[in-house]
Amino acid sequence: MSESPKVKSIEYWIDYLFNRRVTDPAWYWREDMSTDWWQLERNEITVVSYLTRTFDNAGEVLKPFSNGQIAASLNYIIDPGASNLAFAVTNIDNRVEKVQRLKCFESLYSLYENLFAVRCSPGLTHRGRLPDENPLNDVCYMWWDVFPIHGHPKEPRFSELDRAILGLLKKILKIDSVACRESALHGLGHWAFHYPGEVKEIVNAFLAEHPYIKPELREYALNASWGNVQ
Repeated sequence: MSESPKVKSIEYWIDYLFNRRVTDPAWYWREDMSTDWWQLERNEITVVSYLTRTFDNAGEVLKPFSNGQIAASLNYIIDPGASNLAFAVTNIDNRVEKVQRLKCFESLYSLYENLFAVRCSPGLTHRGRLPDENPLNDVCYMWWDVFPIHGHPKEPRFSELDRAILGLLKKILKIDSVACRESALHGLGHWAFHYPGEVKEIVNAFLAEHPYIKPELREYALNASWGNVQ
């Protein structure tokens, strides 16, 4: 079956995912997906391409949508219980070329820098809900907890991807945003089980470069350095 014109359109992708009413439960638990959408989701190469373009340009293409709309749809993307979209990126045995997979992970830096850093509220999510209950903080904080990937130190075929993700988390720590740094530390805390030496080195370097961060964030970083995160 050939792809419909809709499936070949990044505009269709953005509108279908983000132009939604904010509901409880979220929209993707309340309705059946369209035939066009299921067709698109099965095309892993297109999904990775669209994810990369969305993350790379998140500051602009997601500007028309509310924090609630964006948070719900990002959750749909990363939660394997809601969709298979994230597996298009993380499954190294599918048809996606390695260079495209790595580009998609690289594009996450733009998502953090141009969306999360701009639209998340200040404050630490792991200490409880923020006063304004900005839903973007929740998805930012939980990104590396929910996204279906973890370290594979004993499997050489994952080594390049693992290094790329550790490098990405290290880079996100340089963004002057409490929400972004907390998210990266949360991710590093989970990866400490697989790469304890590398994670400790990244966190210690971050703390040395930023001696004046808030005590609460410093405490969280120290806990993350040896995997004490939830």
